[in-house]
Amino acid sequence: MTTLAYTSTSAGAAGGKYSTSGNSQPVIRRQPPMTASLYGAVRQADLRTMLDFDNMPTLGGASAENLRFLDYLIYEPVRTVLLHREGVSVIVPAPERYAVHELIVASRRLPDALGRAKREKDLLQASLLTQALAETRQSGLLADAYKEAWDRGKAWQEAIIAGRSAMPDHGKAALAAAMSVPVEELGKVKA
Repeated sequence: MTTLAYTSTSAGAAGGKYSTSGNSQPVIRRQPPMTASLYGAVRQADLRTMLDFDNMPTLGGASAENLRFLDYLIYEPVRTVLLHREGVSVIVPAPERYAVHELIVASRRLPDALGRAKREKDLLQASLLTQALAETRQSGLLADAYKEAWDRGKAWQEAIIAGRSAMPDHGKAALAAAMSVPVEELGKVKA
């Protein structure tokens, strides 16, 4: 008779190990559940390991860039589906916030060739999203996101004005409609 023994690594964990002995009936043996104090100690050890900057390997010349205005962008994200095979559920920034964020980021791009190309891409994305929000009757959301960014201070306002002035005409028209002002007055609107 063979016995199959199953050992779980923690209470409720899906993983574990099977072993056999002389019985044919499976026998499930679980390790005692991890206590809160033990769990806390394990998490602290994990945290210490993660924060051990001195022993971290180098990334072969890779560098990271501070993502400005990220707190604004990722506030209240939306769940959507990435169109790939059966579909993949993803969480993305809200479109109205992304449109305003792209206006701001466009104004901060460097004047070199790569910066100019990225700036054009940012402005085009902001414009297309603004139009799409207007066409799907979500202009109110865009106006609210715009006003929230505007209320964050003078640096934000200057960036919004610079991005807005460089925006393509069809984007300006959609933004003006969302803000309920004529296009000619868009530059004078302070939200």
